[in-house]
Amino acid sequence: MNSNSLEDLVDTTFKETGASTLILQTIGISNNVHDLTELVVANRRIWEYATNFEVKMLQNSSTITAPIINGPESKRQIFIMDIYAYSIRLFLHQSMALELITKDFGNELINKMEDAANYDKFLDLTLSLSEAYNHSIPLKKNLKRKVGHFCADKDCKKKSIITSDGMHWCMDATGERINAAIACLTECSLNKGGSSNVIDARQCEKDCNGQYMSIHPVTSKR
Repeated sequence: MNSNSLEDLVDTTFKETGASTLILQTIGISNNVHDLTELVVANRRIWEYATNFEVKMLQNSSTITAPIINGPESKRQIFIMDIYAYSIRLFLHQSMALELITKDFGNELINKMEDAANYDKFLDLTLSLSEAYNHSIPLKKNLKRKVGHFCADKDCKKKSIITSDGMHWCMDATGERINAAIACLTECSLNKGGSSNVIDARQCEKDCNGQYMSIHPVTSKR
């Protein structure tokens, strides 16, 4: 999806639903994505679009007339639910368990990801898993299953509890975190309160993703 089609989709969604807040999801690991570069490029576009959208809203609020400032368009906001970060962390730990990567390399990458200052840095770090991502087993019609994502053992005799087909989430294993992330980001939107609190909103978004789109133990309160 290019930036123009994403912009059209978002604009239509706002207009047709009357919503003031959208939660966009990044794209997670899947058997039908050939390499990590594709995911990084696509997810960078999603993050950049959300960032540019916010800048545009702030510029509009400082230039448009008072009656329009109070209209529905002035309240539009976008939050990102980082499904990609969740899937890449699951993939990383599974790849370590299956010895697709060494524990030393994996633990070092985990630390770097935790210290990543922004989405750009995080996305760049994930590319170091490209070789592990290319480990796959043949499937019919030239399709392949990504071992570190789909398999629970080296011979792939058991499926991962994360996905049953390599494309869809097993919600009994992942649903609670996904639902909690949506609820958390929704709370961020309710607490935003205007352009003066943009920094707080972005920190709220980061906290939600850090807690729920990860494999850290979930605390009782953000």
